[in-house]
Amino acid sequence: MDAIVQFVRNALCTVKNFNVLGSTFLYDPNVTARYYEFPSPMDQTTPLEILISITQIYALVTVSIAGAKMISSSIKKLHLISRLVSLQVERNDAKKEKNEVVAPRIVTE
Repeated sequence: MDAIVQFVRNALCTVKNFNVLGSTFLYDPNVTARYYEFPSPMDQTTPLEILISITQIYALVTVSIAGAKMISSSIKKLHLISRLVSLQVERNDAKKEKNEVVAPRIVTE
């Protein structure tokens, strides 16, 4: 889905940059004004720019959600690694204590 939205966004930007279909409703700000009245500098917004902004907002939202999921999974992995390391340290400490008890006994016998 993301690839399709990227393709559409790039196609819309290309249409805008090269002024393809320049005489159509895509470049007429009056079409946008029929549906919503923007404040002064934004009242010249064309339907083409609205479509581009929608695809860019979609990209922003999906990338933000993916980043949040990545951070969440990384935190879970970090907790798992930390727990595994602490278990390994405890296991090594237990082996050291066992070896220390056995070693003096061997020496004294």
